[in-house]
Amino acid sequence: MTAVLKKRALAEYSHTIQEPPLQVPTKKLKLINKPAASSPVLALISCLESCKNSREVLRTLLRTSDNFELSTSDIPEVLKKLSDHFKLEAESAVRVKILSLLLDIGKEPSADIISIIDEAIMLIKNEVSHKVIAQGINTILNLGKLVTDNVSLHYKLVEIAKNYLKDVSHAVKCKCLETIGVLIPVCTGNEADKILELVSSYFDNEDARVRSQAFSTTIALHERGIKINPNVYKDVCNCLKDDYEIVRKVVLKLVWLLGITYPEIVVTLQDSEQEIRLIDDAF
Repeated sequence: MTAVLKKRALAEYSHTIQEPPLQVPTKKLKLINKPAASSPVLALISCLESCKNSREVLRTLLRTSDNFELSTSDIPEVLKKLSDHFKLEAESAVRVKILSLLLDIGKEPSADIISIIDEAIMLIKNEVSHKVIAQGINTILNLGKLVTDNVSLHYKLVEIAKNYLKDVSHAVKCKCLETIGVLIPVCTGNEADKILELVSSYFDNEDARVRSQAFSTTIALHERGIKINPNVYKDVCNCLKDDYEIVRKVVLKLVWLLGITYPEIVVTLQDSEQEIRLIDDAF
């Protein structure tokens, strides 16, 4: 009897009690959309307002060039900040650098090149520094080359270059002549004659760098399809006597071009009445 009672007691104590599992409350994750971090360029440009002098501004702009990472969404704000600072900046070196940065921004895949060109044109409209104007022309020249199919834009930029040809600075004149040679749409007839006449009027400019660029522009026009009139051959040959090698080298190339383009044209030898083919005289 005692044994039976023990078994019954053991059975009662060994009975397993299963408790229902605890319900752990589910934690809900809240996703917060943080605004995208600004690009390094915008971060640096935003520091311009706190710069104490032009030297600090220039240093900041140089750092911008060294760390040129620009997101598409930041381009309008960067352009505005640069343009606003340009209008207030007294140091020409800083203004030159800003125009250079506009060119860098325009090379970005998502940049509105035409808007940047218009901004550069506006910034140099009342400019007095020759260095700044030259950089401005360089900026619109190189941005214009990126818009290959916009003929009306190219005509507009060429007209701007013609206007700035009146500048006394050789640097400005050279950039304007280069712009004409690169961007003028290919033309013929009276229009071509006028543009060649304009460029050739700088063959005897007082500055050798301008003379050299005028001949280089003539070559560029010829190679693009705006053919040189062979009647300029004698005048071009006279320029082989120029005092400066930078002029003589490019003139020599122009003589060669005339020779292979109009080989059968008959010319009269200098100080002689003997006639000879242009190709024979050139070589």
